[in-house]
Amino acid sequence: MKFTSLKIAVAALTFALVNSAAFASANLTIQLQGTVASVCQWAATAGASNQPMDLSTAKTALTVAYLGHSCNAPKGWTIKAESANGGKLVSADKHSINYEVKLSSASSFTKLDSQKTLLDTSFIAFGEVGRSLQANIDAGQYAGTYSDTVTVTLTAK
Repeated sequence: MKFTSLKIAVAALTFALVNSAAFASANLTIQLQGTVASVCQWAATAGASNQPMDLSTAKTALTVAYLGHSCNAPKGWTIKAESANGGKLVSADKHSINYEVKLSSASSFTKLDSQKTLLDTSFIAFGEVGRSLQANIDAGQYAGTYSDTVTVTLTAK
C-alpha cells in the first residue's frame, strides 16, 4: 500500500506542477531609453589669415580660413559671423580698410557691420562638411599693421 500511496502522491505533485506552470504567468516590462547629444563642431584651419598679407592692393575672393564642420541637429544649423571692428581692418592709428566675407558655397559677399548669418540649413551635416571663408579686401592707403577678429559660430537649430 505504501507504494501505491507514493505513486498517487507523485502523480498529484506532477499534476500540480504542470498545471500551475500552465496557468501562472508573469510579465516583465523593460523600457530601453537613451539620448544622442546634439554635437556641432569645427575642424577649421587658417588660410591666408595665417600669413601676413600685403594690403596695399585689393584682394578678391581671398580664402582666409577653411571651415570644416559637422552638426547632427535634425532641424539643421546656422553659421553666423561677426567682426570685432564692424567689418573693417583697423590700424593702431585708427585707419581702416573695409572688407566683406562669404562662404565658398554662397553667391555674394556681405559686410560684417553686425552679426550676419552666412548659412542657414534645415538638414543634418553628417561627417565633415568643408567650406572656405573668403574675403574681398579693399586696398589700404596708409602705412601700418591692420587687423580684425572675426568670430564664426556654428549653432544647432
